[in-house]
Amino acid sequence: SRARRALSQVAAVAGDRASDKLGEVLRAAQEPEEPRPKLIAGGDREAHVQKYSFKSGSVIEMLKELKQDFEDELVEADKAETNAENAYGLEKQAREEAISAAQASKTEKEDSKGAISGDVAAWKGELQGVTSDYAADKKAMADTETSCTTKAQEWKEPPPSA
Repeated sequence: SRARRALSQVAAVAGDRASDKLGEVLRAAQEPEEPRPKLIAGGDREAHVQKYSFKSGSVIEMLKELKQDFEDELVEADKAETNAENAYGLEKQAREEAISAAQASKTEKEDSKGAISGDVAAWKGELQGVTSDYAADKKAMADTETSCTTKAQEWKEPPPSA
């Protein structure tokens, strides 16, 4: 039989190291087997067969509930992730719009500053021109006053007699 062959193989592998118990098992296996009698149920097989009663109903229900809970948690996690992605997208868009508005404002202010700087330079040139005109007019006035004073004194003095 298969058991004898398996035990023979174990004994061959174990060699001298085989224990006494293994030797006893081998000897018992080598003895001829008595044939088993045929047992026949006399038509009452149904009486001897026990119906299987399902004992893991609560475990399966619990597993179904756990599965449903996990699926619900997965749906909630997906919703939360989608909401987070949408919120990030909106924040990013708002930030980009704010940057764009700030850059537009900066460009407008730089243009305005350039125009004002040009005006200031023109006004400084005009001021310098007016200042030099004032100085020239002041000198001309001083010269005129000196000339008038001289002429007034000349008219006050009697002419030289000759």
